[in-house]
Amino acid sequence: MLFTKEEYKLRLTKVKKMMQEKGIELLISHDTNNMNYLTGYDAWSFYYAQCAIVHINTDEPLCFVRAQDAGGAYIKTYLKKR
Repeated sequence: MLFTKEEYKLRLTKVKKMMQEKGIELLISHDTNNMNYLTGYDAWSFYYAQCAIVHINTDEPLCFVRAQDAGGAYIKTYLKKR
């Protein structure tokens, strides 16, 4: 991992706080830099549809990637396998 689990949680807390301040309940980001910031996933397949979704009332984001990229997402993030 490129950052600790504590850093991961801190980043999500910061994003959710900003979302709450702006009245945003659901954040969908397809930008690879934002996906990396939110999850740690290094999106090499940036030219395919993929995104990270953060809901204000969930513990962690959802990360949508191609099936063949899912293994890398589990290895490089703290996300739970679904």
